[in-house]
Amino acid sequence: MQWGAEGIVANTVNPGGVKTGLQRNFTQRQRESLDAAEAAGVFTWKTTGQGAATTLVAAVAPEFERTGGHYLDDCREAYTVPNDADLSAHPHGVKEWALDPDNARELWTVSLKTLNL
Repeated sequence: MQWGAEGIVANTVNPGGVKTGLQRNFTQRQRESLDAAEAAGVFTWKTTGQGAATTLVAAVAPEFERTGGHYLDDCREAYTVPNDADLSAHPHGVKEWALDPDNARELWTVSLKTLNL
């Protein structure tokens, strides 16, 4: 962790499918896919408050106060699934590669280069 000793940590949240004005940019295929998933009962739109809840948990829950690298989904830490897992079968899972410390270091390096730092 770059600034862990100073108490600065970062976690990631998935707010879920929140119905906002952003959907106006979806393709017809994206709309149809979500409509089919909703009709099959494997997807449900969240309200703005429901979508914000996971972010609030990440911001104020004591268990995330001093550690970073967590992926939160639906107000709790997501469970890890193999990289080849079908996420439609694991809607609250996170793939192993997304939590890999080497990937995080590489992303940090690329980000610094992009910002000329």
